[in-house]
Amino acid sequence: ITTKGGRSVELTGNHKVFVIERYGSNPTRNGWKKRVIERKVEDLYENDFILTPSTDRKLFDFNKAYDLEYIDLLPYCDHFHINLKYDETQIWFKKNNKVNRFVDQVSFIKLLAWFISEGNKSPKYSKRANTYRVGIPQSLEKNNDNYNEIIECVKNWGFNICQSGMDNNETIYFSGPTTYIFNLCGNISFDKKIPTEFLFIDPQLLLDTLIKGDGSINKTNPNYIQYGTSSYILKEQICWLATNLGYSVGVNKNKIDHYSINIRHNFKKKMNKFGDARLTEIKEIKKINPKIVYDLEIENNHNFFAGKGSGLLVSNSIYPDCRLEYIKALDTLVYLASDKKIEVISPFIDIDKIQICKRGIELKVPFQFTRTCYKNCELSCGKCGSCIERLEAFKINGIPDPIQYEQSDKIKKFQTMEGIKAGIEILKLKLDNINVDEQFDEIIEQMKILNKRKKELHEQRNQNI
Repeated sequence: ITTKGGRSVELTGNHKVFVIERYGSNPTRNGWKKRVIERKVEDLYENDFILTPSTDRKLFDFNKAYDLEYIDLLPYCDHFHINLKYDETQIWFKKNNKVNRFVDQVSFIKLLAWFISEGNKSPKYSKRANTYRVGIPQSLEKNNDNYNEIIECVKNWGFNICQSGMDNNETIYFSGPTTYIFNLCGNISFDKKIPTEFLFIDPQLLLDTLIKGDGSINKTNPNYIQYGTSSYILKEQICWLATNLGYSVGVNKNKIDHYSINIRHNFKKKMNKFGDARLTEIKEIKKINPKIVYDLEIENNHNFFAGKGSGLLVSNSIYPDCRLEYIKALDTLVYLASDKKIEVISPFIDIDKIQICKRGIELKVPFQFTRTCYKNCELSCGKCGSCIERLEAFKINGIPDPIQYEQSDKIKKFQTMEGIKAGIEILKLKLDNINVDEQFDEIIEQMKILNKRKKELHEQRNQNI
């Protein structure tokens, strides 16, 4: 799902999204009336309105997240370096170039942000290259305040400073064992990122310093900020960071994969809001190749913001009667209603269908008499979420599903092909564990039979096509 505001999220058909219905006889004068409808993703349409986070209050108490006055840089040094030495206050490779082991929180965050926005480390082109040298370009003439701020931070880290450049367009160079920490930030514009362990130290200072580097503040409207980056990860981090700090965020992307992030300090008065969220319109819905997606179990309602560009409000794909709170409530009801004689137990609540199928095989369960499909039809559909999970479980456990499906021919061919592939892999494994001289001919014959059967299936499939 992609919205007109640049946000996107990948979901299964079973996930639920909150759609906003707008109605009213005179929306231009009185504004739209709104109501929320929970709808499955497979039932969504383009131009539907869904919700994205939008609030002018901070959503997270950052002050409680990280309460350290100084940062110890020793854990972030290269401990495999043969010349690394340190004591309680300093770290060094050579005694004449010692740097501070502990750096105050403000200087740490600022220099980290300046490196992410402007800096680079020397690549290892040769054995003699100083891969610990960091350079941060900054114009002394045009950006005197920024230049002095970087110099001050570098000194607080304990580095010796080397400046080079022409016509006041200087680059500030420094090196030492603690520059190893900048490896966590990436080195070129496309892979720059904020190390996750430092996101919550002082997010406001981090965002403000990043904006000084690759951002701009509108001169006529200081509440309007733009930030540009070619890094997808950094774009995502700034979007989420700004949203949690109470800013309104929008993202634009140009043809060369450069992201422009619009950050507003105040919210539009006429913005279509709904509580701490605002409406965003679906631009495109398209099916993608199957892949693993993740769910979050959230207390009370299982709703969360997910996706790219500060997210969209979704609810997880777990069926309500598969959740632990449902089982507990049902158990209490049945236990009391039966005068404490009957209990509801759920031995499979924490395992998936693959493990259930494996346990069933061990217990010799007659799977031909079981049904998993949610559709109201004579044969299982083979297409709903439950059928797909069931087929996957049988495939991974190496046996065909014995029940009939509406598309049984296609499913059997698929399972047979998968079985042939699995058989060949098993034979390959056997080769590693037997006396090849004694049983090689037998294995070759078995592989010929498998390949012949595989060829027949391919010919039959081509005829059907």
